[in-house]
Amino acid sequence: MKKKSFDFCKFYKKIWINKKYRKVFLTSVLGIFTIILLIIVISNSHTLTSIEERELKKNSEVVMGYMEEIENVKKVELSSYIIYAMEYNYNENDKTTLSLKNMVKLLENVFNKKFNEKELEKIGITPDMLSKNITYDFSTKKYVIDKGSYSYADIAQTKIVKYELQKIKKNSKNKFTGIYRKYVVSNPYEVLNYYDALNSSNNIKSNKKANKVKKYDTTDIFNYLTGKEKLKVMKKYITNESAKKVAKDKGEIEVKYIISGDKILVKEIKSDKNKIEY
Repeated sequence: MKKKSFDFCKFYKKIWINKKYRKVFLTSVLGIFTIILLIIVISNSHTLTSIEERELKKNSEVVMGYMEEIENVKKVELSSYIIYAMEYNYNENDKTTLSLKNMVKLLENVFNKKFNEKELEKIGITPDMLSKNITYDFSTKKYVIDKGSYSYADIAQTKIVKYELQKIKKNSKNKFTGIYRKYVVSNPYEVLNYYDALNSSNNIKSNKKANKVKKYDTTDIFNYLTGKEKLKVMKKYITNESAKKVAKDKGEIEVKYIISGDKILVKEIKSDKNKIEY
């Protein structure tokens, strides 16, 4: 016996003529389209675009350059933010002084937190600030950092903390999370030794194979060790690769960012031992 083929047109007309079936049909179609739309919207809200990734990496490189002044302390006080601002201002803007007004502006461009000039001024000078050669001029209402008085021995004994970005996750339209490895270099001369050894090894390989290999310029490292270059420059040489030889891995650091207007602000800093929310 021959089976009858399914006639979609007749089935469709039957549904469309019957008001009850038509309502169910339209509701179902609308529901399917709504679900598809929601899936697309949710998927896009968690997809990191190339522009977002580029801007976040660019911002992260600057902001995280001095985060040890905040993340590394047991109790975050305003003095920690003052030290952060002075290190940031010196390394990024090449300035040794910073007014209270500009300090507030700088900090509010980094952290999702409000700062007050009067509260900053009340801090005065703390032992931690003195250890960083930071003082306050009450006549001009400016903080001052003195980097010229550091000896070679001081530089050699100063630990270097580097937060190396591993990946960026998009949590929602304006919220992101950066995952970092925290590396601590106890002896900065080990960085110079590492690249000198790498150059020597590459020279041997080059002579054997009669071809050119990469050569690392260690001038910036030497200049830092002799007080002629800034910490910012030195940190560029502490990478995931070099850190295996010259630094201690202190674990993972999670930093949450929020986009507010045209600013990318730090909303939370989380490590195994500490959590700071803004």
